[in-house]
Parts: sequence; C-alpha cells; structure tokens
Amino acid sequence: MFSLSWLPAVTAVSPWEQKDLVVQPLKMLVAEDDRINRLLLTSILSQQGYQVLEAKNGLEAVELCELHRPDIVFMDILMPEMDGFDATLKIRSSDLNREIFIPIIFLTTTTDADELARCIACGGDDGLTKPYHPTLLNARIQALLRISQLYQKIKQQKDQ
Repeated sequence: MFSLSWLPAVTAVSPWEQKDLVVQPLKMLVAEDDRINRLLLTSILSQQGYQVLEAKNGLEAVELCELHRPDIVFMDILMPEMDGFDATLKIRSSDLNREIFIPIIFLTTTTDADELARCIACGGDDGLTKPYHPTLLNARIQALLRISQLYQKIKQQKDQ
C-alpha cells in the first residue's frame, strides 16, 4: 500500500473511491440557513479547491448527503424545517452511515459547554465557531479526513 500524504488536501482520494484510485476534488456540504455565513464558508472552501454543495436547512442537508456522499458536512445548529441536531441524528441513523463515515463539523456562535456537548452527543465530530478562521478550518478538515480514511481502511480489512 502506498501513501497519498504528499498530495495536497484538495486532491486527496475520497475514502469510498480508494479502491478505484480516482483522484478528484473532495466534496464538502455546507448546511447553513444564513446566506452570508453560507457564502463565506462556501467561498473559503472553494478557494481551497473543494467542491462545495449547499443546503439552506437540515432537511436539504440530509437529502444532499444521501445523493452526493460528501466527504465532510458543515452543519449549522439553528435552521428552519429541521435543525442541525435532528439532521445529524438522521444522517447518523441512515443506511449511508453504515457504508461510510461522513465527518460532521457543527458551526456555532456559542461557547456554551452544554450546547457544544449536545453537538457531539447527537453525532457531530467537531465544532467550528463563527467567524471562520481559514487555518483552523483547514486543520479540522485534515484531521477529520485522516479519521475518515482510517475508518475506511478498517472497514475494508473487516470486509475481507
């Protein structure tokens, strides 16, 4: 097995595409009802070379996860139709979650410990406070992509 660690983050191989060794931009899903915040994060991610999908509420986020299998989801907490907590629970309980690991980073303005703990308890993997700092954003993306790749490797070994 060879390592792809020398490749830039934007051309890393998605965990479910490793067997085919197809190199393409990673997909990020931004679920944020506030247009300005959504555009800001989408812009930062696009400038880093990621393919970005956008959802205006939790219901759209769940649907886009099932259709497009993003590599990471950025999930706002308070959204119309379905909040980030319920959307995350739905993603985590879906059949898709049994096939692949999709990291979920909650987007928040709060530093309240109980609210942040609730993000993790419902299935979130990390949190990012607004306003977004590109260096911290990239560090979290890299860390969760490593975890996702390890998950896929373990799953492949288990399936053999």
